[in-house]
Amino acid sequence: MDLGCGTGLVGEALYASGFTQLDGLDPSQGMLDVARSKGIYGELYCAYVALGDEKLAIPDNTYDGLTICGSMGVNMVPPEGIYEMHRLVKPGGIIVNVVRQETVNEIEGFKDRLEPMMEQMEKDGKWKLVSRVLFPDYLVDQGGVIFTHQVC
Repeated sequence: MDLGCGTGLVGEALYASGFTQLDGLDPSQGMLDVARSKGIYGELYCAYVALGDEKLAIPDNTYDGLTICGSMGVNMVPPEGIYEMHRLVKPGGIIVNVVRQETVNEIEGFKDRLEPMMEQMEKDGKWKLVSRVLFPDYLVDQGGVIFTHQVC
């Protein structure tokens, strides 16, 4: 699952690397139309990862892996989105979350919540942290963080 797939830039890189069974999800139908034109996705879902108990119309444990790149932040996927990501991935599967370092460290609603929520999920035995890597040139002058978790 390429969550927050937009026009399919990450999907193209995944596909070129051999990941040929890809689904995508994005709240923008216009972006999904562009992604569809690339011919790399199976299913494309037009949906927003919401707060609360609202689940995506995708069954539990559907995917071997999930990636989200640049889609967590204000007016995008909220910190609670990690619960839905976890729900979608099979035990043993991998979740790769690339997020701006600024979001993790400075943005209200994320800076004191996202990593503590991730740590609590690990304490609860839901997943384990495989790596947390700083990526200094994520955006022109902003760093990023790449979180990789394995679902338990």
